[in-house]
Amino acid sequence: MTDYTLAQLSNYSVYSSMVVLTLAMLAHGLYLARVVPAREAVPSASSWGLGRGRGTGCR
Repeated sequence: MTDYTLAQLSNYSVYSSMVVLTLAMLAHGLYLARVVPAREAVPSASSWGLGRGRGTGCR
């Protein structure tokens, strides 16, 4: 193999790893975008009477 061929293969591997990293970041962003609104729908501890000043003795 010539130096040119090795350099070209090296560039292909760098570009393919950049694509994989970009796709992983996009997938993680989509995961976070779908999970965060679902967590807001869960009632908080204060709505169950476990918060400050509701039978816990702290005011």
